[in-house]
This record gives sequence, structure tokens and C-alpha cells, in this order.
Amino acid sequence: MHHTQESLHSRYFTTSDGVRLHYRVSGNDEKEPLIMLPGWTGDTSVFHRNYPALDPHFRIYTLDYRCHGLSESVNYGLRTARFAMDLKELIDHLQLEKFNILGHSMGNAVIWCYITLFGQDKIKKLVIEDEAPCLVSDPAWTDEEDELYTGGSHKKDSYWDLVDALEISWEEAMMKFGGYFPMHKEI
Repeated sequence: MHHTQESLHSRYFTTSDGVRLHYRVSGNDEKEPLIMLPGWTGDTSVFHRNYPALDPHFRIYTLDYRCHGLSESVNYGLRTARFAMDLKELIDHLQLEKFNILGHSMGNAVIWCYITLFGQDKIKKLVIEDEAPCLVSDPAWTDEEDELYTGGSHKKDSYWDLVDALEISWEEAMMKFGGYFPMHKEI
């Protein structure tokens, strides 16, 4: 799992259903806003290598979804449509009229859902990054099929290993799980 540390860039707002969400702010106040959305299990720290290059060119806002990073952990609203509503509420909170938006992995699903629910009038530019049409490789696929459907070879150390580990025990699966999601710290 990734680990965001509270910093001078940390900000919070509360959603309409009462969840305190963390977001990171950096960059140039006089430049166009860029919202960056991490993927599943990600938080604001996953973009730690991108901030130095992008900060001079954008005012950057990165959201920690509920139950991610420094946002409040709750047992409700854990679905893409609610994440899209949280995004809308962040946009409203920031009073953004137009913005650029970048999605990584699951962040793209949140963006597509946002567009479905609220339209794309406020979106100036959209960047889709690492949105594979299929996230889990089928062990029966050829190497070519694996590359075509997932964007890379996933046969070695695939998510199927997690499924197999779950059949052994929850503890075994959690030991495997950590290997798929390296720890990052915000710089």
C-alpha cells in the first residue's frame, strides 16, 4: 500500500455524506488547474515523481479517495459512482470552472463515471494513463493475447497468484498483496 504523509500540501474537505477527504495541492497558482486521480489502492504519493516536473506548469490537485491515503476510512460509498460524486464535490469545493484532468488506472473509471453523471463541459483536457481493457491475465492466454488485453505480460507473479493465495488463507494472500503495491512516501 502507498502511504501519504501529511505535508504543507495537504488540504481537506467534507463530502455531502459526511466523509473527510484529503487532497494535495501544489504548483503554480497562476497556471491552469490539473486534477490527478490515482488508481485503486493509490493515493497522492503515487505521483511523487510527477510533481516536480508538473508544478511549474499547473496548479495541481490530487485526491485521496475515501479509505485511501489520508482520507477518512468508512464502510460506505465504496463504489465508482460515489468516487465520481466525491470528485465533483472537490471540483465544487475548489470552485473550478475549467480544469485539466489525468486519471491513472481506476482513476480513469472515476473520470468516465464523472462524465456520465455530470458531463464534460468543465473538462478542458483529459489524459488517460494506464487504463488496460483487462486487469487480470487469463492463465490460458498466449503471450500475445496477454500483451494485447492487459498491456503487458502478467503471467509471472500475476493477480492469479493472489487468488491462489486466498485459497490457502487470508494471511497468505495479504503477504502476497504487499508485493503488488510498493510503498511510496510523498516528497
